[in-house]
Amino acid sequence: MYSVDDNNDYTIRAYSKCPMYNDALSTWYSSPEFLSKSDDTAAFRKGIRDQLDAFGAASSSGGSLDTSLLNWYNVYDAFNVYRTYGVGAPMPNISDADYAAVTDLGYWLEVW
Repeated sequence: MYSVDDNNDYTIRAYSKCPMYNDALSTWYSSPEFLSKSDDTAAFRKGIRDQLDAFGAASSSGGSLDTSLLNWYNVYDAFNVYRTYGVGAPMPNISDADYAAVTDLGYWLEVW
């Protein structure tokens, strides 16, 4: 496992230590565009969560994976890493169409 002490954690994820970045994210998360996308994808994300729950996929804390739009990139990443490289937490074998939609939504979040 890779780690650094808290004084040097900027070398891993400095973006989470920047108040301006955090403020920009908060503004984005409450924007009409983000809220609309959240509403538009709610049924799809629930369907994916149902498949995850049926499969038994769990978060690191043992509960269901968070499929909110706020956490969606982590859902996409978990599917992508397992499906593409065969590593990480086991994920259900969702349809190619669902995987494409999972990926598209992950990409939408990433390009913001």
